[in-house]
Amino acid sequence: MGLSLPITIFFDGLYNLTYLDQSDCCITKLPESIGQLSSLEYLYLSKNNFERIPKSIIQLSKLSCLYLSYCGKLQSLPKLPCSLHKLHAHHCTALESLSGLFPKSYESCPPRFELNGNYNLDRNVVGGILEDALQNIQHVATARWEHMHAQEKISYPEFEGFAILPGNEISKSFCFQSMGSLIKLKTPPAGWFNNKNVMGFAFGAIVSFRDHYDDVFELFCDIKVKPKDCDPHVIQIYLELYCYVESDHLILGYYLFGNDNLNGFRDCVIEAVQFYFKKDHDDSERLECWGPKRCGIHLLYAPDSSEDPSGSFNNERRRGTTTPADD
Repeated sequence: MGLSLPITIFFDGLYNLTYLDQSDCCITKLPESIGQLSSLEYLYLSKNNFERIPKSIIQLSKLSCLYLSYCGKLQSLPKLPCSLHKLHAHHCTALESLSGLFPKSYESCPPRFELNGNYNLDRNVVGGILEDALQNIQHVATARWEHMHAQEKISYPEFEGFAILPGNEISKSFCFQSMGSLIKLKTPPAGWFNNKNVMGFAFGAIVSFRDHYDDVFELFCDIKVKPKDCDPHVIQIYLELYCYVESDHLILGYYLFGNDNLNGFRDCVIEAVQFYFKKDHDDSERLECWGPKRCGIHLLYAPDSSEDPSGSFNNERRRGTTTPADD
């Protein structure tokens, strides 16, 4: 028999609660008063039977991690707090809609949203959410650039975010696309990175790991750059760790350069980008047979960049132009 989470649990001194684990408790309903747990940072609700999350969850301004995986009756996700940086909501087989991906806040930790195995998601709804997510990525990149500019910082780390969900299409908003794992870019002007006009890139990749049920994969990105008057060389970037997915899924993410990246790119032009996988804790060769089926990137520019006036996803869609894919 299913149980409703007792409303009284949220009163009498629990406002300072930072960690709550109610996983696998046969819960059928969550009370609106969940929003009163103002100090909550970690919320574990996986393997329960509720159909919805109260909208009051948006009030949990300190919530960092939310675990909802294997909630087989969950039908939708409301708008989630901007503080959230880890969402595990995979294999929620009744899930049809969600409110969005990626917070706009640069101050939050790098986000990771796992929505794999949710095959009931409405494609039209997801399409709009993905476009909004691309806007949020540009917003985060711009906010970070403005923060660095205002603080006059000369040293700053890289910053990234990732989401994975069922899908086999990459948005046309990605200027550069290709079948397979390799993307060739049109050569930008010399000294492209010197004035820090480029802040990073957003990327999408269609992946599937059939017949590798127990494996964990590391996603890497190689950026081929050519210094002035020198031979090209490759800079490797580690992106994220992913578990097995049984059919086509879209990995959507972004990577904002740190000062080490920009120093490595100085006096260079970027020629190509390639995504590939390795098995976790295995330094052997890349898994050529399990590379992305299709991938795309969009370069993110500083808001005052004169080199690419269409630097935001919004401008690309409004003008209705994209760079032809390099097959």
